[in-house]
Amino acid sequence: MLEFLSNIYVILGVSIVGAIAIMVSLENEEEGLASGIISFVLALLLWNYGKDIWDFVSTNIATTVYFSVGYVILGMGWSMLKWNEFVKKKINLFKTKRAEYLNQNKKFDEKDEIHLRGLCDFLRNFGFKVWASDVKTMKDIVVKIMPNGTDNKGSIIAWISYWPLSLTATLLNNPFRRLWLYVYSLCSGVYDRISMSHAKDLI
Repeated sequence: MLEFLSNIYVILGVSIVGAIAIMVSLENEEEGLASGIISFVLALLLWNYGKDIWDFVSTNIATTVYFSVGYVILGMGWSMLKWNEFVKKKINLFKTKRAEYLNQNKKFDEKDEIHLRGLCDFLRNFGFKVWASDVKTMKDIVVKIMPNGTDNKGSIIAWISYWPLSLTATLLNNPFRRLWLYVYSLCSGVYDRISMSHAKDLI
């Protein structure tokens, strides 16, 4: 009995640690690591409870099918919500960096290839895959920087496959992130004043 309980605690502990690691991996867009961890956890569960799982599935086929279909449908819904959030984040980053570049280059002309090339070079520093040889107008740049499903297949599959963990990670991560950003916005002026107080000694 003690050996059984000890085994249960080990499996439970590994599952909890694995779930946390998967959630962190998904939020950091490291789908390969998340897949590796979940494969290890599932293998461990199958090794210890494979017979029980098979007995349940074989005697409750209808329940298993309904659960599987429902799981995939919910996963697809969640993946669409995550994709929308992902695209909005990319668009906001583009808007910010474009505005930053235009502010640095007051004479920017959208019809000038040299100016467009400079913008493309600037955007690549922030992860945007856009090359001057592929664009002739600002509209071309916008089309190129927009995320597409093919290039992000791994993330989409992960959101569908591991949606309960992805959902949990998002619920835990985003509110805390917003809280810390809010706290920082309240205190940022204090940090600047500290810097300026030291700068007085240099002037």
